[in-house]
Amino acid sequence: MREVRAAGYLVCVRLTFQLPTSSVVRTAEGTLSLQLAPESQGVFNLTTRFENVPPSMWETFPEGVPRPTGPINLIDGAAYDTARQAANNFNRGLSRRFGLGPADYEVHEIAPVKFGGSPTALSNKVGLLDTVHSQVTAWFGRLQRLIEE
Repeated sequence: MREVRAAGYLVCVRLTFQLPTSSVVRTAEGTLSLQLAPESQGVFNLTTRFENVPPSMWETFPEGVPRPTGPINLIDGAAYDTARQAANNFNRGLSRRFGLGPADYEVHEIAPVKFGGSPTALSNKVGLLDTVHSQVTAWFGRLQRLIEE
């Protein structure tokens, strides 16, 4: 089970459960304290999807950058290395074709490869200023750390 906590919301859980109205949920590992907003209490069937990231976290996402939708499937190890290499090769070709350079624009995967996004689908690509791309990459890093906690 993976849980994400951000700004007082339980974001991603892969099961259906009844949350108590108190802010404490007991788990097999011990006690997990949650501070849920009143509208967040009750029965939930949450899945690990970008649509379940709380609005408070999206508020810090750089304005004007397309937001991913759909499932979040974190990949790592050899699967990630292979997918990342495919994305890097594809992105280099796009950069050459469209004249993007490291000093101005970079190719970004809307749904990052690390989160299960396609490494080569053109529909999953967008050119971003390098400074904006850095902000987006940092945002996804925070989301990944929350998911992996």
